[in-house]
Amino acid sequence: MEHDPKNLILEAFELMGVSNPNIGDCKFLSKEMQFVLGESLSPITLYRMVNKEKQNVKPYAFSLELLRRFIDLKTLRPRDEMHFAPNYFSKSSVSENALYLLLEQQLVSSRIDDIGAFIEKLPMEHWSLGWEQYVIACALGETAKEKGIKSIVEPFLELPQIRTYLLETYVDFNQPFRFYLPLLKKIGAHQQLFDLKRIEARDLNSFGSSLFSMSLAYLLCFLGRKKDDVNWEEMIFHPSINEMLEERKTRIPIPASRLYVARILAFGKRNDTVQLNRTLEEFIHLQTRNSSISSREFSLAIVCDALLLLQKREKLTFLLEKFPNPNEKRIAFDPTSIRLELYRKVFIKNQAKVLLLAQDYRFQLGEQESDYHQLMIQLLLQNSKQKPQKSLTSSLIQRTGFRHFGKLVS
Repeated sequence: MEHDPKNLILEAFELMGVSNPNIGDCKFLSKEMQFVLGESLSPITLYRMVNKEKQNVKPYAFSLELLRRFIDLKTLRPRDEMHFAPNYFSKSSVSENALYLLLEQQLVSSRIDDIGAFIEKLPMEHWSLGWEQYVIACALGETAKEKGIKSIVEPFLELPQIRTYLLETYVDFNQPFRFYLPLLKKIGAHQQLFDLKRIEARDLNSFGSSLFSMSLAYLLCFLGRKKDDVNWEEMIFHPSINEMLEERKTRIPIPASRLYVARILAFGKRNDTVQLNRTLEEFIHLQTRNSSISSREFSLAIVCDALLLLQKREKLTFLLEKFPNPNEKRIAFDPTSIRLELYRKVFIKNQAKVLLLAQDYRFQLGEQESDYHQLMIQLLLQNSKQKPQKSLTSSLIQRTGFRHFGKLVS
């Protein structure tokens, strides 16, 4: 039964919450496979497997094996979790990667032309290379942090790939104001991501990057209670964005969700409940049309983050009930998935205690988000009637500059 191609492809779709797949769903599954595995089957191949009786085509062994690998990784069965060494998901596994070491060496040696030629040949789409994209992004980001933005990043500012890899794949919440926000502003200004007069002329990827960059900048300033020389709040509400957002958001659900996060925080800060509820409804409508579980779960996690930051417990519970857990196990070992699992335990099951602490985990993705993640866990512990660790929280606030969490130690 397990080896029947029809059962196999339907099992893969079931993991994505799709029961009657059409060609559009096959496109989403193809993208999801690329996200999880770093390689995929074409939508047409998947569609033929769904309709193998009509198509009368026998799938290749490679196609079946790729589907099995996808299903295994998506479900993270216990035997798969046991297979990984304890440090498999740690930062050291990235910095010891051969590709990381090669790029770091080339960057330090100022082999800029060679690196530029390499980056220019990389795909533009976020997560198009899977794990390798994160390795490349970390090599660029960590070297720029050590050697300086000017020496490492400036030679590549003309390349659109630098935007995808450094701003969107590599997001450094551990040094937001000393490194990441200046990096975001430098690349964003050079590639005109903040030029709202020309935003209607932008292609889909550039528009998504504009939403991502201005929304993330607003989030950072909100967390730091920091005024910046750019008015990010004015940007996230700019009239020129709304029409394009409505037209394109289903094709860029994560950048669109980032914008909703920023707007929810802004309305929460203003105590504008009507607009906050309206924005939350728009977010829910977007996610009900989002066939990608990875994208939907990530988007759900970051909006839950926003609601927890605003102490909107009832709305957080309402949102989680709208999108129940698609699987008993986490989709990935990244910080947002860990937080979302804990949110479901605290706000849905009403457990008295949460015993899981951020420092108990090693991250496959988002290692440079670990400080923010731990602060969110401390906030969650407080909401589950436990005492946050004041000494840990104080050091994290000092390191990140996220003064919004000061109430945890007051």
